[in-house]
Amino acid sequence: NYGTITFTNKSGSVISNAVVTKVDAGKLTYRYSVGVGGGVVGLADLPEGLRGRFAYSQDRADADRKKFEETKAKAETGDVQAQGDLGFYYYNGEGVTKNAVEAVKWFRKAAEQGNARGESGLGSCYFDGEGVSRDAVETVKWLRKAAEEGFAPGQCRLGYCYDDGFGVTKDAVEAVKWYRKAAEQGFAAAQYNIGNCYEQGNGVTKDAVAAVKWYRKAAEQGFTQGQWLLWLVFPIGDVKQTEADRKKFEETKTKAEAGDAQAQCDLGHRYY
Repeated sequence: NYGTITFTNKSGSVISNAVVTKVDAGKLTYRYSVGVGGGVVGLADLPEGLRGRFAYSQDRADADRKKFEETKAKAETGDVQAQGDLGFYYYNGEGVTKNAVEAVKWFRKAAEQGNARGESGLGSCYFDGEGVSRDAVETVKWLRKAAEEGFAPGQCRLGYCYDDGFGVTKDAVEAVKWYRKAAEQGFAAAQYNIGNCYEQGNGVTKDAVAAVKWYRKAAEQGFTQGQWLLWLVFPIGDVKQTEADRKKFEETKTKAEAGDAQAQCDLGHRYY
């Protein structure tokens, strides 16, 4: 679960929004977002920001593997918290090869014992169709259990179900209710989502100040979309950028002019 990158390869071609599939031994493997094929690029050949993003030491890999093995041992003895955690290790490929079927297996064991982490993970698997067939009813069933127990990721995902009308009647007000519960616990994705609701007037009265408040909270946690909205697409309503936002924009502009492909992509979003 490495996300996407944009960079310029050694031949001078810009590779846009490539999907990173593996990072190992100083090399990054990717596939094209459109069409077929892909390639391998050395981390040393990427812009500084991307090198930092994908830097991954052997010590870290060994630590993740050890944590996975310890969690697995606990889960196999019936430790319900460990079972929910193990599901996430398999789901995210942390310390072990990503395996959605195994993730569902352990999420279900935890969820059936009332563990919110397991309930949220299982609901997310049904939402994404990972390890199970996509099922809107099962998605909402498990996410609601987690959300009602106060588990922020489940609350945020349930909010999205109401936002999108997935498994429930579309209801913007109900979406905001669940986004807010998660956002107030510091969950960055929910902070971004409720910021968007305030910006668009979706389920709440349109309010640029409130939108920026929540976007900034998400951005301060490194949530990419929140960062973009703060320093790429301002102003929102009558709210202007802060000095920090302007500084970030100027730094990106300088990098873009120096040939940094990722910065050029980001700057393009600013002017779009």
